[in-house]
Amino acid sequence: MDAWDSLLQSTAEPAAQSRQPVPTAPLEVLCIPACLSDQPGCDPKGGWCDFDVVHAIVDWPCILQCLLDETGRFALPRAKPSTPGLCQLPLPCGLSVMTVDSKGQLPEALQVLRGSMQDCVVGIDLEWCPDFVKGACSQVALLQLASATCCLLVRTSHVGMPPELLAFLRDPTICLLGFGWGGNDEKKMQHSFGIGKATFGYFLDLKTVSEALGYYQYGVNTLASQLLSLRSPMGKQVTMSNWEAKWLSRRQVCYAALDAFLPGHIFRRAA
Repeated sequence: MDAWDSLLQSTAEPAAQSRQPVPTAPLEVLCIPACLSDQPGCDPKGGWCDFDVVHAIVDWPCILQCLLDETGRFALPRAKPSTPGLCQLPLPCGLSVMTVDSKGQLPEALQVLRGSMQDCVVGIDLEWCPDFVKGACSQVALLQLASATCCLLVRTSHVGMPPELLAFLRDPTICLLGFGWGGNDEKKMQHSFGIGKATFGYFLDLKTVSEALGYYQYGVNTLASQLLSLRSPMGKQVTMSNWEAKWLSRRQVCYAALDAFLPGHIFRRAA
């Protein structure tokens, strides 16, 4: 039994009790102005403390319970206005997750993501199938983008890197926020699409920012525990799963969404 199974079992309701829909309460936000140059750890030249951010007040245990309450594969309600196949999962606290399986869905999905942005920060992460053969290098199968309230899961194994997505990544008004990007993520991005962080319009690495603030050698899970009071159940079994499968499983969607949401929320909390 992995961490997801344990959490699912601990949050499961008795079989005889009918499940009630989880309320999607409006998101509470707190606007945090750009920090002052004399604050500890602040580096104006680093480009990460010269813009305002909006801190979303999120009930993370409620989010996890909502994600894990779904059974089997996600059967998500379609977004409105509806593009065939575009799925949007509403979550508590005003959050939502969208999946994109075809190029035709991408323009509307990116429009929804842009419309959800209350500051310029967008978390970015990648998933790919594990390389079990020495020397093999699998392609990026999933690209995740997340504002404070909306997570977009782009199945690049299905759609590749369309011009609309590339334009979004190159937009200098959007701050793409990764974590430890200089390792495998950068290599996979270069191998799969011939682009990397140098191509992005504006990029920050949360690892660099967190270390500047005194959080040395902290991973995302530890930062989430310290700053968001969230113990994220990210099991290795999900990480090593088949991200190129025809349908993403419930656990894959949960994992991918959290992977994209958390860096941005950690950054806003630490700002």
